[in-house]
Amino acid sequence: MRLISPRASTTFLNLKARTRAGRTCPHSRCVPKSRARLQQEFARRLYPPGITDARNEMKILKHVLKFLIPIVVIGAGAAGAKFLKDTKPDPEPLVTQEKVWPVSVIDVRPSSRRPELTLFGRVESPRSANLTAALTADVVDVMVREGESVDKGQLLVKLDDRDSVLLLRQREAERAEIEAQIEIENQRDRNDKDALQRELRVLELARRAVQRAKELAQAQVGSKSQLDTTRQDEEQRSMAVDARRTALEGHRSRIAQLAARHAKAKALEDRAKLDVERTGVRAPFTGPVYHIAVAPGDRVQPGSRLVGMYDVDALEFRAQIPAGYLPRVREAITNGQEIAASARVDQREISARLERLSAEVTRGSGGVDGLFGVSAGGTWLQIGRTVELTVNLPAEPGTVAVPSQALYGNRHLYRIVDGRMRRIDVNRVGEFDTPDGRRVLVRSSELATGDRVIVTQLPNAVEGLKVRVES
Repeated sequence: MRLISPRASTTFLNLKARTRAGRTCPHSRCVPKSRARLQQEFARRLYPPGITDARNEMKILKHVLKFLIPIVVIGAGAAGAKFLKDTKPDPEPLVTQEKVWPVSVIDVRPSSRRPELTLFGRVESPRSANLTAALTADVVDVMVREGESVDKGQLLVKLDDRDSVLLLRQREAERAEIEAQIEIENQRDRNDKDALQRELRVLELARRAVQRAKELAQAQVGSKSQLDTTRQDEEQRSMAVDARRTALEGHRSRIAQLAARHAKAKALEDRAKLDVERTGVRAPFTGPVYHIAVAPGDRVQPGSRLVGMYDVDALEFRAQIPAGYLPRVREAITNGQEIAASARVDQREISARLERLSAEVTRGSGGVDGLFGVSAGGTWLQIGRTVELTVNLPAEPGTVAVPSQALYGNRHLYRIVDGRMRRIDVNRVGEFDTPDGRRVLVRSSELATGDRVIVTQLPNAVEGLKVRVES
């Protein structure tokens, strides 16, 4: 701490007081000095010239130390760190032991097997009928209920037939009237033929009379007026014969016209009979009723829906066959091989077989619909129900049955070679039932008899991973 003399202190206090008063001296005539000049004057009076030089040297020393000390500290730290690093003991090397993963394996034997394909299908029937009304009538009675099974020809709905019966009677009367006209025409034709024979004989007599009158007139025995009378009578008889012949010639056309009217009347009568029959709606085939749209008292129009039913003998399953299996399925159909399928619904076994493939592919689907006809055990099925189908595909040679957990990504599996995992790419061809459960059938040219395939699913399975077989 620097010591200040009493004189300097007094001088500093006087200068400070005068500075606050705005002046450097007590005389009002003195001019005020700036703050910088006051500080210079204070330093000049406070420190002599020798003390000022020492103060400047101290400032220079402080600036040098300000930059030198951090450099010295950093250098000392770096030297210490290097010393510690050079003098630390060398660590002993760590010896890592590779982990061995326990796995289970199976011995494989490639052979010919029939793969099974699991599909989900929907029950359909190509013979599903929506029975509708054929005429305008009132519903008299509904003979069945939804869910009942009916036989072919059984009466389902009875419509009011009174209007139809009246129309039928009218058509029958029209037909009978035309038949009577035909009979009259035939009788007229027979009469015209008989009358023509008589008129021809009368015409012959008239011609003879004209001849005699001519002879008498030439002999000047008969009068000319008598000759004219006989000639007039001959002309009238000739005209009557021509009219009779014309009538006989028109008989054929009149009969044809009446026959056409009769056919029309008969058709109208048959249609009226059909309308009478249609007032009783009957089952077109044997099967269950799944929908009833009317009740007694309803008024129906032509086309109004009455009853819905399907043929129980024409049930089939519609299931989509994945695109990967389509070549084998088409080949089997072309070669006439039967592709059987089975399903178990409500603890009942149902047998089916593939009959055909759909001719239409739905946009975005991954295959083609196959239509499996139900061959046995499906008479109680309901249309629209979803079932699980097991399809038996043709035999595939060189296949191996492995558990599903042995596959990774459905594309590859691993076998053990010298205690390490070796990857094998495989093609999945289907599924297969064994006494030990359901297995996946795969095929690969790299698999041989006696190979040990790993069936334990490892989360870190990679090529070359060390494993050991569990007993």
